[in-house]
Amino acid sequence: MEYPYKCLCIRSYLSLLAFCFWQVLSLGQDIQYKQLTTEDNLSHDIVFRVFQHPDTGYIWFGTDIGLVRYNGHELKQLSEPENTKHSVLGLCGDPSGNLRIAHFNRGVGTLKPPYEDLITEHYSPLDRVIKMERFRNGFLILEVQSIALQFWTGEDQDKIDTLCIVPFWIRDFEVYDDAIYLASESGFYRWNGQLEVLSTQPVSWLDSDERGLYYADQHSIYLWKEESPELLETCPGKHNIDHFLRAADGALWVSEHTGGFYYHDENGWIDIGETLGDQDIVVHQFFEDHDHNIWAATLGAGVYQFTVSPSILREWEVPKASFYLKAGQLTERGQFIIGGDQGVFSCDDSSCYSLQLNQMTDKVYVYDLLSTNELTYISTNQGVYLHQNGSDSAHRIDLMAGCTFDSAANGNIYLAHDNSVYQVLGQALLLLFRVNENIIDIAINGEMLYLMTRETLCQYNITSGSMSMSCENSRLDRIVNDVAIDADGRFYCATNTGLYRFHDSRWEHIALNSNTEQPRCLALAIDQQNRIWVTTAKSVEVVDQKDRVETVLVSEIQKNEELEMLFFGNDGTLYLGSNARFFSLNDTSVRTVRHRPSLIITHLRTGKEFQNNVKPFEPITLNHNEARLNLSFDVIDLSLSRGMNVRYRLLPEMQEWKTTLDKELTFSNLSPGHYELKLEASHILGAQEASHYSLDIEVKPPWWSIPWVQGLLAFALASMIALAIWLAARFQRKRYQKRLEMETLKMKALNNQLNPHFLSNALQTMKDLLRSGSQDDALDYVNRFTYLLRKNFERLEENTISIDEEVQLLEAYLSIEQLRFEIPFRFSVSVSDEIPMETRIPLMVVQPFVENAVWHGISRLKDRAGEVHVCFELTEDRLRLRILIEDNGVGLFHSGKRSLLPKRRSGIKMTEHRLQLIDPGSKLHIASKSKKDESSGTRIELLIAFHSPAKHNTH
Repeated sequence: MEYPYKCLCIRSYLSLLAFCFWQVLSLGQDIQYKQLTTEDNLSHDIVFRVFQHPDTGYIWFGTDIGLVRYNGHELKQLSEPENTKHSVLGLCGDPSGNLRIAHFNRGVGTLKPPYEDLITEHYSPLDRVIKMERFRNGFLILEVQSIALQFWTGEDQDKIDTLCIVPFWIRDFEVYDDAIYLASESGFYRWNGQLEVLSTQPVSWLDSDERGLYYADQHSIYLWKEESPELLETCPGKHNIDHFLRAADGALWVSEHTGGFYYHDENGWIDIGETLGDQDIVVHQFFEDHDHNIWAATLGAGVYQFTVSPSILREWEVPKASFYLKAGQLTERGQFIIGGDQGVFSCDDSSCYSLQLNQMTDKVYVYDLLSTNELTYISTNQGVYLHQNGSDSAHRIDLMAGCTFDSAANGNIYLAHDNSVYQVLGQALLLLFRVNENIIDIAINGEMLYLMTRETLCQYNITSGSMSMSCENSRLDRIVNDVAIDADGRFYCATNTGLYRFHDSRWEHIALNSNTEQPRCLALAIDQQNRIWVTTAKSVEVVDQKDRVETVLVSEIQKNEELEMLFFGNDGTLYLGSNARFFSLNDTSVRTVRHRPSLIITHLRTGKEFQNNVKPFEPITLNHNEARLNLSFDVIDLSLSRGMNVRYRLLPEMQEWKTTLDKELTFSNLSPGHYELKLEASHILGAQEASHYSLDIEVKPPWWSIPWVQGLLAFALASMIALAIWLAARFQRKRYQKRLEMETLKMKALNNQLNPHFLSNALQTMKDLLRSGSQDDALDYVNRFTYLLRKNFERLEENTISIDEEVQLLEAYLSIEQLRFEIPFRFSVSVSDEIPMETRIPLMVVQPFVENAVWHGISRLKDRAGEVHVCFELTEDRLRLRILIEDNGVGLFHSGKRSLLPKRRSGIKMTEHRLQLIDPGSKLHIASKSKKDESSGTRIELLIAFHSPAKHNTH
C-alpha cells in the first residue's frame, strides 16, 4: 500500500511499544493529558484524523489501517469488507447524519447510523484524499500534492468540479465567512467565486473561529483582520510550523514539520514535546471536541487527549450587605460600580467598598446603573444619584425612584420612569415623550430606542427627535427581568419563564440547555460577536446567531445563588454578580469556578475615630496616648454554608495563630512601633481555600521619645545650663564691678569733701581766728573741724548713714563754712517728724549738693547774706525720701550768662551716677527757685531709697 508519510514515523512508532496501560499525567498545574496507543486497543499508532460526530458524541480516529470509534471508555476497530485495511485521512459528517470517510487510494465511503454496520457504500471520485470538509450543499476535497481544490456533492461519483487552481501545492484550506481560504507554498489565497491573492509568502496551515481567521507562515501565527494580518505569536521552535489550533479558551497548540510540539496561553510557551520526554512527536492534526478537550493525532505515538483546567480570573470580596447584586458598570477609569439591595459599591482590583449616598433616608435598593467617561448615574428606590467616578460619594439629582437607563452611540443618556422617557442633560432631565403604560425597561440600538411595557413594544427614533412612535400590540404576558437588542435589531427579553425574542412581529421562545423547559432567566448581555448571554437560576448560557446554545458556567452555581448581574468589559471579560459574590471569568468557555470565603472588616475604632468598610492593606496610624484598636469582622461563605474557622495573629507580638469564636477583636496599650494584623477564615473541614486579610498598624511614639527630639532637648538643656553659668558669672562680675565702682565713687566723694582746698581754707580760718584773739571761736571751730574729720574717717567702711548722723555732719560742715564768709550766711537742716532719725540713707549723697550750694551759690553774694536750707521728708506714696536743698545764691545764671550747672558739675555727676548704681529708681532735679527769675537761687530735689531701722545693713 502506497503511503507517503510512513518514513517519518518509524522511530516514534518503535519508541512507544513499552506503553501497556492508560497514562494520565499532568503538564503543570492546569494541563492534564492521556495517551491512547496500540497498547490500549488502538488499531495503529499512526493517526491522521480526529473527528467528533455532532449527534452521538463519539470520537472517531482515522488511523493507518482504518477507522476506530471511541466512546470515552473503550476503543472499537471497524473492519473493512474482505478484511482490507486502508489509511483513513479524512472524516466529516453530512446533513443526513452519515459519517463520510476518505480512504487513501480507495476513495470516499459512507458509514450510516447506528454506525455499527460495516461500510457498504463506496464512491471513488478521488482516491488520494487527505482532507474533506462540508461546504454549502456538498464537500470540499483536497488530494495529496494537489494544486486544485475539488468540490463534490456527495451523491454522483462522477461529478467532480474544480473550484480553483493555485501555482503550487495546496497545504490546507479553511471555510470562513462563506469564503474559502487556501494555504499554499506559493502564497495565501481566497476563493469566493474567483481566486484572489492575499499574500505571496508561503502559508502552512489555517484555522478559524468566531473571533476570526488565523494562518501560519514559517514561525509565526497571524490573525487575518480587516484585510491585513495581525501578528499573534511567534513559536519558539527551530523548525517551520506544520499544524496549529486556536482553542476556544484562546490558547495556541502548535506542531512543527519534523517534530516539535508547543502550547501557548497567557502565561507563555510550554514545550509539550520536552515535557512528554519526546521532542520528535509529529502531530498531523489538532482537534477540539465538544467538551473543549484538545486531541493531537500523531504519526507514530497514537493520539493524545489534553484537558486544560479553566480558572477564574478574579473574584472580589464584597460586603455582605451587597448580596443580591442587581446592576453593574465598568467605568473608563477601570473602576467597577455595582449595586444591589443594600446600596452602591465601588470595586478596585481586589475589594469593594460602599459609596456614601447623600440625602439617603433609609435602606437603598439599586435598580440600574450607567457610566460615562467621568460620571455614573445610579437609579435607586430613593431617586437618581450622580457619582463622580473615582470619588467616595454620590449626590441625589432627582427624586424619581426605580428608573432604568440606556445610552446611544452618540453618548446621549436616556432614562425611563413610570410612563415617561427623558434625556439626561448633566444633572437635568428633558422630557421626550409619554406612553399609556408603565415602562418595564428600555434599550437602544443605533438610532432606535425600544421600550417594553406590559402591553406593547415601542420604537422611537432618537435621531430625528420626532414624537411619532411605532408601537405594536405584542403582549408578552410574563414577568420581564431584563431586555437587550442585538446588532441586527432583534429584541430579547429575559423572563421568569424563559428567554424570548421579538422578530417578524411575533415572540419566539429560545430553548436553553436547562433541565426545565421554561427556566427563570435573570440577566442579559450581548458580546462583540453579537451572541446573547443569559443567566438562569442554574447556569450561564450563550446563544449564537443560529440559536445554538452553549452552557458556559454551571458546576459552581450554588444551591441558592441567583446571577442577576451580567455585563462585559471593554476587553470582552465577562463579569457576574449574584446574592453571594461578584466575579469575572478569564474566558467564555469556563466550566468550573473556584471560590473561597470572603472576610471583611465591618467597622474599626481607633482611639476616638470610627470607620466603616475598612480597606485592607491600608496602613492605620495611632497616637501613643490612644494606642487602642477595636475591630469587628464578618465572614461571607460563598457556599452559603456554616462551619467557618477564624484565626488571627498580631506580628511581631504574636507569632502563633489564635482562634476566635467572636467576631470582634480588641488590642489595648500597644507600644510604639509597627504591627501587622493578619486574619484568616477557612472551612473547618478545609473544603475551600482560606481567605486572608492583612492590616498594617503604626503606633507613633511620644514626641519626646523620638531620637532627634531627644537630641534637640539634650542640646537645649546643655545650652540652658551653659547660658545659666554664663549669666551667673556675668552677674557676679557686674556685681563685683558695681561694688568696686561704688567704693571708688565713695572714695572720690570723700576725697572731694576733704580736698586740699577745703583743708587749706579751714586751717586758714583757724589761723585768722587765733590772730584776731577769738580763742573761744577758734576752739569751737577746731572742735567742729575735728568732729567732721573723725566722722568722715569712721564711715569709710560703711555704705549707709543714719539721718541723725547726716544732719550732724551737715551742721558741722555748714558751721565750719559759715566762719569763712565776711557776711555770715544762715542755714537750717530739718527732718520731717514722720521720719525716724535712725532711718538710713546712702552715704555721701547730700554733702556734694550742699557744698555746691555754698561754694557756687551763696559764696558769690556781695550785697546780702546767703541762706542754705536742707529738708528731709517723705514722698506722697511714702516709698521714697525727698531731700530738698535750697539756696538764695546767684542761681543758674550769673552776669547774664548761663552757668555750666555749676562749675563743680563733676561732683554732682559722680554722686548721681553712684545713686543710679545703688537705686536705679532715684531721681535728681535741679532748677531755679523762681521760674520768673533764674538768678533768685537754686532748688535741688533728690528722690532716693531709704532703709528703715529694722532693715539696717552697714555693708
